[in-house]
Amino acid sequence: MDFRMQDRMELKALVDFYATESDKNNQDCYVDIFRPDIKLNVYFGGKLGMSATDVQDMIRQYKAFGAAKYRST
Repeated sequence: MDFRMQDRMELKALVDFYATESDKNNQDCYVDIFRPDIKLNVYFGGKLGMSATDVQDMIRQYKAFGAAKYRST
């Protein structure tokens, strides 16, 4: 099999895994997807809404955001 095709299939599987687990509200799986030293900035309407300095920080913030979202609906 062409390496590029194999790489694309593996990337698609990774994206599908991320989407499926995120839909299940399973942010703990992010340790299997992202590097431990991830740097992440999330913008809402052009303004910085979240900044994470590592994967555990990202998970904590996503869980807090999700909990707040569900409380407000």
